[in-house]
Parts: sequence; structure tokens; C-alpha cells
Amino acid sequence: MHNDEKQLLKLIGRRVTNIRKLKGMTQLELGEASSKMINTISNIERGLVDVKITTLNDIAKALGMPLDEFVANENPVIRDENRTLYRETIHTIRKLNPEDMKKMLDIIKLFIKHSKHTKPVDYLSSIRI
Repeated sequence: MHNDEKQLLKLIGRRVTNIRKLKGMTQLELGEASSKMINTISNIERGLVDVKITTLNDIAKALGMPLDEFVANENPVIRDENRTLYRETIHTIRKLNPEDMKKMLDIIKLFIKHSKHTKPVDYLSSIRI
């Protein structure tokens, strides 16, 4: 396997991990929802396997997102029209003390988990503020 292929698998794995955590799911829950074994989910998240497109599609469905979000070149949520709102949100949250920041993060995760109108965020590729 070439280095660029390894990097792509690691990117996909990070995105699966981030979105799963954002949705408040464990690897076991994602495995059950996508009809995959927990070791399969773990290996995908760590970028260790050349995952089949059908497997990624099952995972995407279980996470409630389109398949192409795993390989999009840019952050799936932070596009130009959202950049200002994103920055304002981050700057506002940074003003909180650590305890309140943790509470706000829990509230946001709960909201996203139950919202039908929210797309997942890939925090590893978030913009610089």
C-alpha cells in the first residue's frame, strides 16, 4: 500500500471516529447499527484496513450522514458561509470556565445526537482561529 493510500485511510478513520463520538456512540453501538464487528470498526478508525465502499456506506448510514463526507477535501461543516458563525461560537465558548465549558460541550453533543437538521463535524480539520 502506498503512503498516500495510508494517509487516506487514516483520514477516513479519523472522520469516522470524530463523527461517532460527536453522535455519542461507542464503537460497539456503531458496530451494531452498521452490522459490523467491533474489531472492524476499530481497525477502520485506526486506518489499518483498506475498507470496502459498501462497509463505509453501512457506517455512513448508521451515523446518519452521506458517504462522501468521509473523503471530502474540506471540512464538511465549516464552509465559507459558516466560517463567521463558527468562529463566533468558538470565541464565545472560550470565555467559559472549564466546568461550564464541559457542560456546554455535553449540551452541544446531546443536541447534535438528537437533531435531524445537523451535519457532523470533523474537528481534526477545523479551521484556524
